[in-house]
Amino acid sequence: MRRSTKQVLFIGLGYLSVGLAAIGLFLPVLPTTPFVLLAAFFFTNSSDRLYQWLLGHPYFGKYLCSYLKFKAVDPRVKAQALIILWVGLIASGLLLQNNWLRAALLVIGIGVTLHISSLKPLTDAQLQEIETSQLQAVSEESQG
Repeated sequence: MRRSTKQVLFIGLGYLSVGLAAIGLFLPVLPTTPFVLLAAFFFTNSSDRLYQWLLGHPYFGKYLCSYLKFKAVDPRVKAQALIILWVGLIASGLLLQNNWLRAALLVIGIGVTLHISSLKPLTDAQLQEIETSQLQAVSEESQG
């Protein structure tokens, strides 16, 4: 089956979004959530196989499922994100000589912190449901 130009473009943009999301795990000023959601959008509209891969991904899959299904995030992920964010911002601030850039990092950090803090925490039951559905998806994938 030949793919349309739109499908090829969306697959490429989906991979780019996943790459930016992965970079965002380590770069505090680059948000992960919007890029994972963007990748899901692109893969949904271009390749069911890649969308299923994203849903079954060891890290992004659980993150995506929890956000899409419950509009919530694992409390441990929130804590890790905030720690990585502020360690990165403080390290960057110490290396910068320009106080305007330091102030910009502070404003970005406060904005990202408010966003992350505003996300509902997953309950234990929701977390268990997501883990169960991911195990089922992996099992189905290995059988088919």
